[in-house]
Amino acid sequence: MARRAKAARDLAYAKTPDRRAKKAHAQRERRAAGASANGKDYDHKDGDFKSVSANRGNDGEGTKKEGNRRYRIPGTTRRRRRKRRRKRRNKD
Repeated sequence: MARRAKAARDLAYAKTPDRRAKKAHAQRERRAAGASANGKDYDHKDGDFKSVSANRGNDGEGTKKEGNRRYRIPGTTRRRRRKRRRKRRNKD
């Protein structure tokens, strides 16, 4: 029961517009990098691919500083993201 509830919560979070934009951006970067990105994760803060272990914990400073509004996708602004959200809401 709890497992299914968590799976549903995780899926709902993964499908939010913000998460979808982050995934799309990482995918674009991965395709552009080619084979050099194999086995690595994209570090949005540094804009480069790092090993999975090196991409954890905000370069030794913990994760409190890199969450929520501090996490930026290059090429987007808050205004542009709001506009996109409004368009999606009006579609439905």
